[in-house]
Amino acid sequence: MNLKNLDVTPYIEQIKQKGEEHGKAVIVTKEKNRILVQCDEYLLKAEYLPADGGIFNGLTINTTITALSEDTGYTVQVRKTFQKTIGVLAAYWNGVASLNNLESVLFLGKVEKRKDFTFSLDVLEKYSSNLTKVKKLDNKALTFLKEYYKVYGLNVICASLTENHVQQIKKFLPAVSEFLDTCKNYPLITENYRSEAPEGSKRYYILLYPTGEYNGSYRIAYGGRGFRVRFDKDYKNVEFFTVTTINKETNEKKKEVITTKPLEKIHEGFEEVIKLFKEEERFSHLINPPKKQFYMFTMSTPPLPGYKAFKDTHSSLIEKVGDWEVIEEDFAYVNKKREPLKVLMSMYDSVKAFRIEVYECIAKHHKYYFVSYSKSREDKKHEEFYMLATNDLNDNELYKSKVTELLFKDDVSE
Repeated sequence: MNLKNLDVTPYIEQIKQKGEEHGKAVIVTKEKNRILVQCDEYLLKAEYLPADGGIFNGLTINTTITALSEDTGYTVQVRKTFQKTIGVLAAYWNGVASLNNLESVLFLGKVEKRKDFTFSLDVLEKYSSNLTKVKKLDNKALTFLKEYYKVYGLNVICASLTENHVQQIKKFLPAVSEFLDTCKNYPLITENYRSEAPEGSKRYYILLYPTGEYNGSYRIAYGGRGFRVRFDKDYKNVEFFTVTTINKETNEKKKEVITTKPLEKIHEGFEEVIKLFKEEERFSHLINPPKKQFYMFTMSTPPLPGYKAFKDTHSSLIEKVGDWEVIEEDFAYVNKKREPLKVLMSMYDSVKAFRIEVYECIAKHHKYYFVSYSKSREDKKHEEFYMLATNDLNDNELYKSKVTELLFKDDVSE
């Protein structure tokens, strides 16, 4: 969006005056979509972030403070100068919003990590004292804004929002909470959100992030198949649909609606999608069953040696358990808990040069034992890995027979 320009000259003069009040010479530069304010060896940048689509008819300003030199100190005079500067910038950007008929202004801030930047966030928070509308935000609306922008590593300093936007947030929050609570009933549903998003932030990903024609849709996968969920403008109905790329060169896509349900029947929508996907992928899953949760577990759970060591055991697990979905649900449960494995045995025979280790994992439906056997001989190392499963969560015997077998095997090989 191309903004109409507001005469910045009087604002620049005000910023220079604020510096003089604290005995600091301030250099102010106006570029296309940003204002740069340098005081000593520190640079404050307030930049307009253009956005296409989205729900808010608003202006987003990202403000950062960076050090131009590692040696310079962040003095009280610099901090106070920037605090005064923030007030002028807030007034300027509010004026730009009004000139362009934009309803709201959202101020974001990011401080570069340095030990002497203890007070930098305090400087940025001075925005709030210069915006009268910020006091109208209740805790839910402000929490929404803060959690959403954590996804991008940004702090919401404050927001000048119209009542219209506050009401949109209030409609959105209970709808997306209902949606995510329903997701919890389906362990194999994975939400598509930024991997660096902290816990709690993913629920806010769908409102503001523009995705072209499918703006506001929540991207999900089940058993390797992706689909999307989107609320209507009143957050009363939920549409389930897929998007397929027809032509990669032109990025032409095709939308197919699976079903639409009232919010209170959102679980029926999930059931319908899952039933459809399971039927369509039935033969594919027989040949190559999904193993995402199993893979994540073996790759991220020390001291397991990794997925490569246990990948050949997955098919034998399906034979024992009977269903890849049960295995995936088990490891989705374990991955969520993120608890260390219990060590049941760690045996090393220095004479025969072999080691046996056994780890235990209690999942939702089964108890699993991970058994590793290694033997060194003539500078060569031989390794074997086994996974055992039982639906008796109180079992303490299954792994012992495997250990006995390995011990006997070692005796026979001598």
